[in-house]
Amino acid sequence: MNAKFLVIGTLAGGILLFAWGAVTHMLLPEQVRAFSNDAALVQAVRANAPVNGVYFAGQGVFVAVSFLPDMADKTKDLAPMLKTQFLTDLLAALLLCFVLPGIRSATVLGKTAWLGLASLAAVAVKILPYSTWYGFSAPFVGMEVLDISGKFILLGFVLGGLMKKLVPAN
Repeated sequence: MNAKFLVIGTLAGGILLFAWGAVTHMLLPEQVRAFSNDAALVQAVRANAPVNGVYFAGQGVFVAVSFLPDMADKTKDLAPMLKTQFLTDLLAALLLCFVLPGIRSATVLGKTAWLGLASLAAVAVKILPYSTWYGFSAPFVGMEVLDISGKFILLGFVLGGLMKKLVPAN
Protein backbone atom coordinates (compact mmCIF):
# COMPACT_ATOMS: atom_id res chain seq x y z
CA MET A 1 0.00 0.00 0.00
CA ASN A 2 1.25 3.46 -0.93
CA ALA A 3 1.90 5.45 2.28
CA LYS A 4 1.56 8.81 0.53
CA PHE A 5 -1.89 7.81 -0.76
CA LEU A 6 -2.94 6.63 2.71
CA VAL A 7 -1.88 9.87 4.40
CA ILE A 8 -3.22 12.29 1.77
CA GLY A 9 -6.33 10.19 1.14
CA THR A 10 -7.11 9.96 4.85
CA LEU A 11 -6.69 13.71 5.39
CA ALA A 12 -8.51 14.79 2.23
CA GLY A 13 -11.22 12.19 2.75
CA GLY A 14 -11.69 13.06 6.41
CA ILE A 15 -12.04 16.76 5.62
CA LEU A 16 -14.48 15.97 2.80
CA LEU A 17 -16.61 13.72 5.02
CA PHE A 18 -16.70 16.34 7.77
CA ALA A 19 -17.63 19.09 5.30
CA TRP A 20 -20.36 16.99 3.64
CA GLY A 21 -21.79 16.17 7.07
CA ALA A 22 -21.88 19.89 7.87
CA VAL A 23 -23.71 20.60 4.59
CA THR A 24 -26.30 17.87 5.07
CA HIS A 25 -26.96 18.82 8.69
CA MET A 26 -26.98 22.61 8.33
CA LEU A 27 -28.41 23.32 4.89
CA LEU A 28 -30.93 20.55 4.27
CA PRO A 29 -34.27 20.39 6.12
CA GLU A 30 -33.84 19.02 9.64
CA GLN A 31 -35.70 15.76 10.22
CA VAL A 32 -35.20 15.61 13.99
CA ARG A 33 -38.03 17.48 15.68
CA ALA A 34 -37.99 19.47 18.90
CA PHE A 35 -40.17 18.52 21.86
CA SER A 36 -42.93 20.88 22.95
CA ASN A 37 -41.72 20.95 26.58
CA ASP A 38 -38.03 20.07 26.98
CA ALA A 39 -37.95 20.53 30.76
CA ALA A 40 -40.82 18.12 31.42
CA LEU A 41 -39.43 15.58 28.99
CA VAL A 42 -35.93 15.71 30.49
CA GLN A 43 -37.37 15.15 33.98
CA ALA A 44 -39.45 12.18 32.80
CA VAL A 45 -36.58 10.59 30.90
CA ARG A 46 -34.12 11.11 33.75
CA ALA A 47 -36.57 9.48 36.19
CA ASN A 48 -37.09 6.48 33.90
CA ALA A 49 -33.65 6.06 32.31
CA PRO A 50 -31.18 5.78 35.18
CA VAL A 51 -28.04 5.61 33.01
CA ASN A 52 -27.09 6.85 29.56
CA GLY A 53 -28.04 4.40 26.84
CA VAL A 54 -30.69 3.55 24.28
CA TYR A 55 -34.21 2.87 25.52
CA PHE A 56 -37.29 1.49 23.80
CA ALA A 57 -40.94 1.16 24.78
CA GLY A 58 -43.28 -1.07 22.80
CA GLN A 59 -45.68 1.82 22.23
CA GLY A 60 -43.22 3.30 19.77
CA VAL A 61 -40.84 5.34 21.90
CA PHE A 62 -37.16 5.13 20.98
CA VAL A 63 -34.84 7.34 23.03
CA ALA A 64 -31.08 7.79 23.03
CA VAL A 65 -30.09 9.17 26.44
CA SER A 66 -26.77 10.97 26.81
CA PHE A 67 -26.99 13.27 29.82
CA LEU A 68 -23.92 15.11 31.09
CA PRO A 69 -23.27 14.57 34.83
CA ASP A 70 -24.34 18.16 35.59
CA MET A 71 -27.35 17.92 33.21
CA ALA A 72 -25.93 20.83 31.17
CA ASP A 73 -27.19 21.62 27.66
CA LYS A 74 -24.94 19.63 25.31
CA THR A 75 -25.59 22.05 22.44
CA LYS A 76 -23.76 24.85 24.29
CA ASP A 77 -20.35 23.21 23.69
CA LEU A 78 -20.22 21.28 20.44
CA ALA A 79 -16.42 21.24 20.23
CA PRO A 80 -15.90 17.80 21.85
CA MET A 81 -18.54 16.19 19.63
CA LEU A 82 -17.19 17.89 16.49
CA LYS A 83 -13.67 16.70 17.35
CA THR A 84 -14.89 13.12 17.78
CA GLN A 85 -16.86 13.34 14.53
CA PHE A 86 -13.77 14.54 12.66
CA LEU A 87 -11.69 11.68 14.07
CA THR A 88 -14.42 9.24 13.04
CA ASP A 89 -14.44 10.75 9.55
CA LEU A 90 -10.65 10.32 9.34
CA LEU A 91 -11.02 6.66 10.33
CA ALA A 92 -13.71 6.09 7.68
CA ALA A 93 -11.54 7.73 5.02
CA LEU A 94 -8.55 5.60 6.03
CA LEU A 95 -10.61 2.41 5.84
CA LEU A 96 -11.91 3.35 2.39
CA CYS A 97 -8.32 4.05 1.29
CA PHE A 98 -7.71 0.35 1.97
CA VAL A 99 -10.94 -0.69 0.20
CA LEU A 100 -10.46 1.34 -2.98
CA PRO A 101 -7.47 -0.59 -4.40
CA GLY A 102 -9.55 -3.78 -4.15
CA ILE A 103 -12.14 -2.40 -6.56
CA ARG A 104 -11.23 -3.80 -9.97
CA SER A 105 -12.44 -0.86 -12.01
CA ALA A 106 -9.53 1.08 -13.50
CA THR A 107 -11.43 4.38 -13.76
CA VAL A 108 -12.25 6.95 -11.11
CA LEU A 109 -15.90 6.86 -12.19
CA GLY A 110 -15.98 3.07 -11.90
CA LYS A 111 -14.53 3.14 -8.39
CA THR A 112 -16.99 5.87 -7.45
CA ALA A 113 -19.92 3.82 -8.76
CA TRP A 114 -18.83 0.81 -6.70
CA LEU A 115 -18.52 2.92 -3.55
CA GLY A 116 -21.96 4.38 -4.27
CA LEU A 117 -23.37 0.86 -4.51
CA ALA A 118 -21.58 -0.09 -1.28
CA SER A 119 -23.20 2.91 0.41
CA LEU A 120 -26.64 1.61 -0.53
CA ALA A 121 -25.75 -1.77 0.96
CA ALA A 122 -24.66 -0.02 4.18
CA VAL A 123 -27.96 1.87 4.24
CA ALA A 124 -29.93 -1.34 3.67
CA VAL A 125 -28.08 -3.10 6.48
CA LYS A 126 -28.06 -0.30 9.05
CA ILE A 127 -30.50 2.55 8.36
CA LEU A 128 -33.55 0.87 6.81
CA PRO A 129 -34.03 -1.49 9.77
CA TYR A 130 -34.42 1.56 12.03
CA SER A 131 -37.54 2.42 10.08
CA THR A 132 -38.83 -1.13 10.38
CA TRP A 133 -38.10 -1.69 14.06
CA TYR A 134 -38.24 1.78 15.59
CA GLY A 135 -40.51 3.74 13.26
CA PHE A 136 -37.96 6.21 11.94
CA SER A 137 -39.80 8.44 9.47
CA ALA A 138 -39.30 8.23 5.71
CA PRO A 139 -37.92 11.81 5.56
CA PHE A 140 -35.39 11.00 8.31
CA VAL A 141 -34.30 7.82 6.54
CA GLY A 142 -34.12 9.74 3.25
CA MET A 143 -31.80 12.32 4.79
CA GLU A 144 -29.58 9.54 6.15
CA VAL A 145 -29.47 7.90 2.71
CA LEU A 146 -28.48 11.22 1.15
CA ASP A 147 -25.83 11.82 3.82
CA ILE A 148 -24.23 8.37 3.60
CA SER A 149 -24.47 7.93 -0.18
CA GLY A 150 -23.20 11.45 -0.79
CA LYS A 151 -20.19 10.75 1.42
CA PHE A 152 -19.33 7.50 -0.36
CA ILE A 153 -19.79 8.97 -3.84
CA LEU A 154 -17.76 12.12 -3.12
CA LEU A 155 -15.06 10.00 -1.50
CA GLY A 156 -15.03 7.79 -4.58
CA PHE A 157 -14.22 10.77 -6.77
CA VAL A 158 -11.60 12.23 -4.41
CA LEU A 159 -9.89 9.00 -3.39
CA GLY A 160 -10.15 7.56 -6.90
CA GLY A 161 -8.48 10.68 -8.32
CA LEU A 162 -5.78 10.64 -5.65
CA MET A 163 -5.15 6.95 -6.20
CA LYS A 164 -4.81 7.47 -9.95
CA LYS A 165 -2.31 10.28 -9.33
CA LEU A 166 -0.32 8.81 -6.41
CA VAL A 167 -0.38 5.03 -6.83
CA PRO A 168 1.56 3.54 -9.73
CA ALA A 169 -0.50 1.25 -11.98
CA ASN A 170 0.42 -2.43 -11.81
